[in-house]
Amino acid sequence: MNRTGKQPTGCETPAAGTVPATEAYPQPVLSDLDPAALRRSTRRKHAVAQLVHQLADLLRRAGDEPRAAAAHELLVKLAEDRFTLAVVGQFKRGKSSLINAIVGREVLPTGVLPLTSAITILRYGSRERLLIHRAGSRLTEEAPLSALPEFVTQEGNPSNRKRMEAVYVELPVRFLRRGLEFVDTPGIGSAVEPNTATTCSFMPRCDAVLFVTGVEAPLTTIEAEFLRTIRQHVTKVFFVLNKIDLMDEREVGQVADHMRRSLEEPTGTDAIKVFPVSSRRALQQARVGEADSSSGLPVLEEALVRFLATESAATFLTSIMDKARRLCLEACARATMAAKAELMTLDKRLAALAQGDEPGDAEPGPGAETAIVTEPGETFSIEPPAPTVADIERVATLQARGCLVCNYLEQVAFDFFRHSQFGLATQERVQQQFAVQHGFCTLHTWQLASLASPQGLSRGLAPLVEHAAAEMGNQTAAPDAPLDRLAGQLVDADRCQVCVLLRKAESDFTGRLATFVDQEAGRSAYARTRGVCLRHLDGLLAAVPTDAPRRFLLSNTARRFSDLAEDMRSYALKHEALLSGLATGDEHDAYRRAIVHLVGNKWLCLPFAEERG
Repeated sequence: MNRTGKQPTGCETPAAGTVPATEAYPQPVLSDLDPAALRRSTRRKHAVAQLVHQLADLLRRAGDEPRAAAAHELLVKLAEDRFTLAVVGQFKRGKSSLINAIVGREVLPTGVLPLTSAITILRYGSRERLLIHRAGSRLTEEAPLSALPEFVTQEGNPSNRKRMEAVYVELPVRFLRRGLEFVDTPGIGSAVEPNTATTCSFMPRCDAVLFVTGVEAPLTTIEAEFLRTIRQHVTKVFFVLNKIDLMDEREVGQVADHMRRSLEEPTGTDAIKVFPVSSRRALQQARVGEADSSSGLPVLEEALVRFLATESAATFLTSIMDKARRLCLEACARATMAAKAELMTLDKRLAALAQGDEPGDAEPGPGAETAIVTEPGETFSIEPPAPTVADIERVATLQARGCLVCNYLEQVAFDFFRHSQFGLATQERVQQQFAVQHGFCTLHTWQLASLASPQGLSRGLAPLVEHAAAEMGNQTAAPDAPLDRLAGQLVDADRCQVCVLLRKAESDFTGRLATFVDQEAGRSAYARTRGVCLRHLDGLLAAVPTDAPRRFLLSNTARRFSDLAEDMRSYALKHEALLSGLATGDEHDAYRRAIVHLVGNKWLCLPFAEERG
């Protein structure tokens, strides 16, 4: 006991934080609740970034290097924007289980004894992986997700003897994709004192906290004292009463009321909301893909989304805009008339955003929040009369980041070329038929050339060239034949074997896909893919027999396009701020995916790559 008569928590003098703030998944309820407000907040940030970028460029052109550097620093702050939400509390309150429930998968280890011994940070990644940061080292180690217990549990890393500064778990979970870091901290108050110190030292890095306690002892002296430490660094705290499945509803209500009263003194307010939750029940529901309100988790998630969409971003962006406007006004004093006019225009646009005007981009339609997640995998056959969920998911995994129909057609074309180039190189009958048909169109001739060997092409194309020479010779031998027409030697899309094959395959596959998305199960499977490009969306909409799937297809595409725009803006912003290392895999290739979904797969309209001689 200390002089105040209170049991010490080990957090009275918190050390400065040393941790840098930097689908095959069931999608949790929060992914479905991800509202338009959260998207507007992200779009607002990118609108501010665009104006600040213009300001930095204008100041640079005007020769005002100090202010240009200050504007660039604002871009850096925007690019580094990551909201750190830490889950804290006494040991064995179910903190790791709560995170697992929200993520929708048992990612973090849980158990009967105190487990977490190091800071574990969940953040968005294009693929799941583990990144290890050791104290005193600038190197980052990568490990499989299955190795996580070796670094963060008391058994695998007792008292953090392996000197983990932070362990990052990257997951393709939609909840995390807008810069949120979800942090699991070691429990305070256990016999393992270094665990308490680790959590206390991380508090200055947090932007908000989920304070987790349990129904069996809703607010201990240790927890109340720790809460006072938290309030020194964080103003927003969500209070979670976990393990409500251990009591009946009436008892839970009584415990929650007692907890509210107990929190008034350490928080200094009576405006306290307690979120009763059963993380175990919520995780069980996530496993089977069914959710209801009995776990209490949806209410907590809704509160988190509202906060992330409004309060967390508003203060940060207001500060950035105020600083940018100050730079505009300061620069006007020495600017030319033309530059002054541009600066005042930027100032007005920043002021409009600060006053609540919305960026000009269109909002996606209803139902546009469905997550989309794919991984590389096997090809798909359209032989069955009606594709199953597994069939569509298999084609979705083919070249996972493109259009479903384009990916399928690319595979059809590749298979055709693989067989035809062998026939052209080895079978005289195939060679002669190829010659009589005048070969392929320009596109597919070059694609054939990229796949076949020089020897095979020399054998296969020689009869075609000879046939063309003979026909031209026949023309010159006939006195009345037109000598300026070579159309007979050029194959267009109407006569090209590959074009005919792909048109049929496109029609067949689009028809089967339309039948598939006309069913609820089919739409659910389609929502986990990258969808189709605009050209194939037209055909799919025409083939779908009812209005419900048409609305679904349009809203799904709108959501994907909005995500692509966000990723491209984030990528450009991070490169402008010289922080390209922060860009995610999705952001790196967003522009390529955008092109594919605007105009289709390039291999359907451009030759395959080949070496230049």
